[in-house]
Amino acid sequence: MATPAHSDPPRTVAGNRIDARLAQGIVNQAIREAEKRMELKPLRSPQGLGNETARRRFAARMVKALGPCMVGSTVSRQCTRIALSSLVTFDLAKNWNGLGVTTEIWNLDPKHPRNVYPGDFFAESVKIEAFVDKHVLIRLAQRRGDTTLDGFMAALQPVWNWCQLANMTRMSGVFHIPIAEGLICCERKRIENAGPGLPDRPITRILTYLDLRAMNQFNRDAWDRLTGAGVLEMRPRFPRFSDPSPEEEAILAAMRQEGAAWEGRRDVAIQRVKTRAPAVTETADLQI
Repeated sequence: MATPAHSDPPRTVAGNRIDARLAQGIVNQAIREAEKRMELKPLRSPQGLGNETARRRFAARMVKALGPCMVGSTVSRQCTRIALSSLVTFDLAKNWNGLGVTTEIWNLDPKHPRNVYPGDFFAESVKIEAFVDKHVLIRLAQRRGDTTLDGFMAALQPVWNWCQLANMTRMSGVFHIPIAEGLICCERKRIENAGPGLPDRPITRILTYLDLRAMNQFNRDAWDRLTGAGVLEMRPRFPRFSDPSPEEEAILAAMRQEGAAWEGRRDVAIQRVKTRAPAVTETADLQI
């Protein structure tokens, strides 16, 4: 596939070039907008959930209550469960400031032992699907030209889908997700010494964004292989209850393979920089 032609760096609507300082301001504004969206509307409890029509009506109200925070939703057969994925902000610790998506699964089944009275429902689980810190958002602003929260969310929409599948299959390590303009590098691992607010379990974190126009040949080859496998055309359902299909599992394995190769090159490059090895004679040797 041909590289998109961009002769000029991304600019704002006013024509200003997006430098690091401007990108920082854009990201801070996007996070403030996300915090406003998280001010949810009150949700009135249902009178009863004894039939499917009532459950679907209440599920629609749950989606509406999330408003612009909503990223995706799905219901089970007969609407006894609903999965709601929504935008959240993180401000927990160093390198844990940014945006993320969580999925809540609610049980509406009137026959469940925990739903004692008519209209009872409860949260089965709440999990972090993926986290993206300010560093990655700044790179998206500078290299893709995203200047709004909606722009960032549109760029990352396919990423949430694949991150959920990585969580469902309990993938471990770095994996690459291609988008039209480049590669999104993600990693799923357990956070060591997790502080307050961070779950003591593996979390999928977006590490960085590699722009197609500036990436080295190694990463371009990885992008070509993944896009050649049809990843850009695939849109796994998000959120979902079902396990990944064999085709989706094969794509996840390919993403992990490319991520592992990138991780190996990164480790070698870091080691060379630390030792200042004189054997490094080409700039490309230090690229990952």
